[in-house]
Amino acid sequence: MGSLKKKIARQADRKLAQVQGKLRRILEGEAIAYKKANKLTLGKVYGEEGWDNMQCVFMLSTGRTGTQTMANVLKLSAKVLAEHEPRPRLVKSSFDAYMDVGSEDWMTRWTDFVLAVRDDFVLEANAKGQVYVESNNRLTYVAPAVAAAFPASKFIFSHRDPYQVIQSGMRRGAYAGPNMAWNFARIRPRAGEPFADSWETMAPLAKEAWRWARINQISIDFIETLPAGRGMELPARRLFGGSTEMIREIFDFIGVPCPDMADIQRVMGKKMNAQAHFNGLSFEWTAADYKLVRPYIASVAEALGYELK
Repeated sequence: MGSLKKKIARQADRKLAQVQGKLRRILEGEAIAYKKANKLTLGKVYGEEGWDNMQCVFMLSTGRTGTQTMANVLKLSAKVLAEHEPRPRLVKSSFDAYMDVGSEDWMTRWTDFVLAVRDDFVLEANAKGQVYVESNNRLTYVAPAVAAAFPASKFIFSHRDPYQVIQSGMRRGAYAGPNMAWNFARIRPRAGEPFADSWETMAPLAKEAWRWARINQISIDFIETLPAGRGMELPARRLFGGSTEMIREIFDFIGVPCPDMADIQRVMGKKMNAQAHFNGLSFEWTAADYKLVRPYIASVAEALGYELK
């Protein structure tokens, strides 16, 4: 009986693959036809066309909030070109942009930079009648420049419980050494800011708590500057909850039809980028740890609706 069920399942999978293959060929044909009809090129866009109508969506986050899962869900739509960490990943450059905030020509320099590293992606999607969506958290540090570079862009602010994100960071060696988890480009207070003078003596746990609060505060402040309809707040618990209402809300915000919910649930059921430890590291909360991080995260955590421990 078991072998019969497996045979039926294999046959169903083959038929599904055939249907999906046929649909993919049809959609690819439509995309090619659309591109030929529009004839968008970088020269045309930088010339008379402009970037004003180029559709794109970017996610702001600390990372570890379900951004990879989001990208994989969005890839189910033929109307979306979704990327999680396209190259260049902007590891050091985004850190440089963060540290450069306040300089006289910040907006001009970093808007030009955003166009230089993402123009091809946005153009490719729009030339095919798609919306470009990127969930790379490094773009959080240049969000104002992204908004200026692509006037039709939208932003999803994804945030997650501070204790979960901080724990994940500690399991990845956050601030514990120059060769761990991109620590050379992990943000820190700028000169003259609170904690700048005491930074070198702070424990890695305190630094990671500060980072969670700073990135989320940056995102809060930026989202508040956007006009209605251009920004969306997405707590990770809603994404991981996977409700039909929430999923449809995301696709509605992006401006494309929602794919089949059964396909979405299959993707949501997979743990993308999950971890228990990294490079043999582990971290479990203690009462002393909760007490240590509280001053760093309290105001932002409360603003985002998280309960302090």
